Amino acid sequence: MITAHDAMVEATKRLPELLSRAESLYGTRDMRFTIAHDIRIESDGPRICFRNDDLSTVIVVLGQNVITHPPNVPCQLAHECIHLLNPTQGNTNFLEEGAAVHFQLEVILESHGRKEHELQRNHLNEAYHRAHELYCRLVSIDARAPHALRSPLRGWSALDSADIAKAVPCLPGDLAERLAAPCMP
Repeated sequence: MITAHDAMVEATKRLPELLSRAESLYGTRDMRFTIAHDIRIESDGPRICFRNDDLSTVIVVLGQNVITHPPNVPCQLAHECIHLLNPTQGNTNFLEEGAAVHFQLEVILESHGRKEHELQRNHLNEAYHRAHELYCRLVSIDARAPHALRSPLRGWSALDSADIAKAVPCLPGDLAERLAAPCMP
């Protein structure tokens, strides 16, 4: 167990490294948005949100379980870093959530080992599990597809199935439709 303050300090320290790593995998983030330095811990986290008075400033909110289970700090932070690439209000699609889950599981494997990786994977909710499966199907067909599908000004959640099918023509049609569908975790 750690204090909320220690969790926020660790998250603040790790954010630049994880965001840089996400950008190296998937391309530069949308620079029209500023990422606030005040990472929060709230009961409805993890998520990203916008400042009430400034929709160009994004805040990272971690869940309260980072206090009781410290490996959740890099896990949740990695997941949210994917959403920081192209911040949106509202729900994302299965493609973006799949990439976020994949990235969080990679980070937790490297930082905390196989046992924690399996624990985190086994605790995914149904929507995140499905999103990760769809994402893994996509990269098994074309490993470069996730990077090719997003741009700094147009994120994965802005894509529809026709966009995905056009960019990755070798995909089965149902996979493009499923990746583009809204994911409601």
